[in-house]
Amino acid sequence: MEFNPYSTAKPWMKGYPQWMPDEDGLRVESYSLYEQMYWSVPETFQLTQLGTDEDPIYVPKPKVVVEAILRYLCVNWGFEVDPEVGSEAERKEAVEVFKKLFKRETMYAKFASQLRYCLIRGDAVWHLTADPNKPAGKRISIHELDPATYFPIHDEDDPEKLIGVHIVDQFEEPDFSVRIRRQTYRKVMDEFGVFTGEITSQCDLFEIAGWDDRNLDPNEIRHVRTITPMFTLPKEITQLPVYHWRNNPDPTNEFGSSQFRGVERLFAAINQTISDEDLAVALAGLGVYATDSNAPVDENGNEVNWLIGPGRVVELTPGTDFKRVTGVSSVTPSQDHVKYLEAKVQEASGVPDVAVGLVDSAIAESGIALALKMAPLIASNAEKELEIIGKTDQMLYDLQTMWLPAYEGVNLDGVIVESRVDNPLPRNKAAEIQEVLSLATSNPPLLTIQEARARLSELGYDLTGTVEEIMAQMNAAASAADPFGARLADESIAAEEETTA
Repeated sequence: MEFNPYSTAKPWMKGYPQWMPDEDGLRVESYSLYEQMYWSVPETFQLTQLGTDEDPIYVPKPKVVVEAILRYLCVNWGFEVDPEVGSEAERKEAVEVFKKLFKRETMYAKFASQLRYCLIRGDAVWHLTADPNKPAGKRISIHELDPATYFPIHDEDDPEKLIGVHIVDQFEEPDFSVRIRRQTYRKVMDEFGVFTGEITSQCDLFEIAGWDDRNLDPNEIRHVRTITPMFTLPKEITQLPVYHWRNNPDPTNEFGSSQFRGVERLFAAINQTISDEDLAVALAGLGVYATDSNAPVDENGNEVNWLIGPGRVVELTPGTDFKRVTGVSSVTPSQDHVKYLEAKVQEASGVPDVAVGLVDSAIAESGIALALKMAPLIASNAEKELEIIGKTDQMLYDLQTMWLPAYEGVNLDGVIVESRVDNPLPRNKAAEIQEVLSLATSNPPLLTIQEARARLSELGYDLTGTVEEIMAQMNAAASAADPFGARLADESIAAEEETTA
């Protein structure tokens, strides 16, 4: 039996574009399928609603799973400049440059979107472009790229070696003929197969079945026309401008897999159970009737439908039976079954009840209990972040050292720009503040004023007073609370000075 990341999704696949190779077609079709699951699109699953033509019910459990994971993945992602590298002026310039770039490109919104759809589809792709004709400071663009358009090019002699990328989509000509538009980036190799450090770019149109030079013979390529002739990117740019994230990365596959992989049948079972329960409840309300009598007839002897309702009387011939069938008296077994299925989905996805908001206040306030509950999700997300942050840092490095110098004339070589994320566990600020104050005011103090200020700053408090001002206020408060003790202290100090004299 063939096994790949899309094996469990195949029963619900309806076919992929024929212009794609099979291995890419399955991947692209899975993106569409899993996205439909997330949005509860009708007919994603072939459900059967027995005895009625009404549409089945689709429970948005896939969305619940994704949103629960998303809340604790790369929390408050942003960038930071290493405070130990470079001068203060260089670090300040880097912060300003990236702030402006991220604000113009709505980077934080795009990052959140990429996280969500990486969980849904299994892959997410970034694409860097630049237009040298735009005004300074506005030339570089950061795009979310649909992974269904991403087709990597590998070295024929070394499948692990990525030497280029095709970005492919359908294109309709003015005469309504359908073509394949292919944007290609390639690393330039010398006659010995060694990378020269140059990246080329070009964009062309092809006939539907004649675009994939990775798998077709040269005489099978059906080139229509060139949109953008081949050119070399600026010499500063030595990496392909496409960056690929994988969800649940598999060392044997260069693509990721959806968070829904392996639980598709459980989603289908939940939807089927709820649809059947809905039908059962409806029939219990409307009623199902049985009779051994023939169908009623009109004055002409033709059979007609039964008319049953309030204020109506059904007349039967003597000796016939007409009764209401006893229906479902309780949906508790059905509800228990659905809850069991949903629990197994969450267990397989590493999503505890607390992640979806179902938590006892005692657990929420207990740091240890909360950490134990959240441990599976936090550990799973930490693995995902290794891939996400690693690839994002590559893109930040390339922006800093290649794209900004090439297109904006900005040199930030003296600093290091990298990703930053917050602790995903919710914080009990009241308890943390109380802990800091207790340690700082104990006798003897276990935290210095400087350490206490630093910890309170981490909790969001902007403390502007100096240490000397804080000590003066503390002494003044102590004197006001115990003036007699303060006078004794002053007299003791004066006596000590007289003895010394």
